[in-house]
Amino acid sequence: MLRRGVTVGVVISNWSLGGAVDYVFPIGSWLPPRSYLVIAANPPSFRAVYRVVTAGPYRGRLSAAGEELLLRDQDGEIVNSVAFSLGFPWPTPNDLADESIGLINSSLDNGQPGAWRSGKASPGRANAVLMDNAPPFADQIEHTPQSPREWDTIKIRAHVTDADGVAAVNLQLQPVAPGGYVRRTDGQYNDRWSTVPMLAAGGDWYEAVLPASMRYHRWLIRYRIDVVDKGGRQLRLPYWDDPQPNFALYIFNGVPAWQGAVKPGDAGWFGQVQTYDFSQMRPLPVYQLVANSGDVADAQFIPWSNYGSGYMGNDYPWYGTLVYNGVVYDHIRYRARGGEFRYAAGKKSLEV
Repeated sequence: MLRRGVTVGVVISNWSLGGAVDYVFPIGSWLPPRSYLVIAANPPSFRAVYRVVTAGPYRGRLSAAGEELLLRDQDGEIVNSVAFSLGFPWPTPNDLADESIGLINSSLDNGQPGAWRSGKASPGRANAVLMDNAPPFADQIEHTPQSPREWDTIKIRAHVTDADGVAAVNLQLQPVAPGGYVRRTDGQYNDRWSTVPMLAAGGDWYEAVLPASMRYHRWLIRYRIDVVDKGGRQLRLPYWDDPQPNFALYIFNGVPAWQGAVKPGDAGWFGQVQTYDFSQMRPLPVYQLVANSGDVADAQFIPWSNYGSGYMGNDYPWYGTLVYNGVVYDHIRYRARGGEFRYAAGKKSLEV
């Protein structure tokens, strides 16, 4: 959707769209003041659904995972552009609810992810998410180190800007200790958060150090960030529409050495205990599932689980957190993998 917030119309003959899609505006095209023009891949079908004037068709396609769009004038000069992606710091529209992303104010730089929000699609009309004054922008959130250990100084940082000035940036923390996993559907998930102020660290960055009381081996630390500008406008990150309702890090000191014997207790060589130091061996990928022990037992159909014959459905009834290569995939859902013979083998693999 293109919009020109001017008091006179603009001639767009031979202007063009480029990047993910290709389209050239025909001779005689122009936009009246404060008007909107929709370019569709299938104009007749689009008009039938939305009842708006529609140009096109364009060539190419837009990927939900992210694309770049360019608007060029008749001389080929770039008038405007946007390169969007899927997931934070960009909003996440719900396709099933007919949502799209739109600028919250036409005066903002549309190259900034914080200038966009998801909302009900409104082709041919003003964006449903328009607002006069935007809340703060937060385009980068990170924790260092990426794969922390309990003796590290763990910092959580956010890059926050606002035209009215930033009044406060607060870090909300939810530590999850081994044996005490909290699912996102549990009441504790909503209630068990503590707040730590984030302090200015220069260059529009704000940071906080994870308290020592939360820095332990095998602890999962969930976090989210609240920002407020000097006009009182607030924003919580991740955005409300993000399928991932928090950021997270996992503290892990490394895979411990393992000891074992071929025949434990045997008086001969086979009974000698050997030590296997994984830090000295050929590295293998390490996947960790952090979850409720009862859920794992149910998903694996361990004899004392709650499923008398094992879950044979195709849904993913159990929540957990997957950690791989220092990246935390929180609130994943899982079940045992396989079809008719899902539980036939002794060791059962998981489908996430």
